[in-house]
Formats: sequence, structure tokens, C-alpha cells
Amino acid sequence: MDTAECGWCQYKTPIREHLFKNCCKWKLQQKMLWVEIRKMSGKRKNRFTIRDLFADERCTRAILDFLRTTKVGARVGPREQPPERREEKEELEDS
Repeated sequence: MDTAECGWCQYKTPIREHLFKNCCKWKLQQKMLWVEIRKMSGKRKNRFTIRDLFADERCTRAILDFLRTTKVGARVGPREQPPERREEKEELEDS
């Protein structure tokens, strides 16, 4: 059963805003993304909705680079969870 939490940091709802701006797993990649976005558009991340980011063709390369260097686009289910999450879950089930 799918849960309503981020597969990377356990945030309660894995929404685009969270994954592209706030997920603690991807801080370095987020920083690189938003540096590039600011160069291209002049907008800071808190002035850009993710919907508008995806709609702005100038941002395409930065978005694709972000997706390439992270696993944000990968489905994270019970068998596909990062190893550290699987281990945590197994420990909880064993206790």
C-alpha cells in the first residue's frame, strides 16, 4: 500500500514543491537547480511555483539536470525504497 509520505525523508505528502525545494535528501541538487533557474529567469525559488517552473522553457535544461542527478522521478515503493529506508522499516517490523 502506498503511503502519503516522501520516500526520501518521510515528509507527510510528497508533492512537487517539496521534492524540488525542500526535501532534505536533495539539498545540494536543489541548490544547483535554483542557482541555474535564477541565472536564466532572475527569479528566486520562493518566487517560482513548480507549475510555472515546468512551464518556462528556459528552465528545461536545469530541470532535466536535477532529475538526472537525483532519483526524484523514480517511484519509491516498498521494494524500491532507498537501502537505508528498507533497513529502518525491517527493524521496525522485527520489533
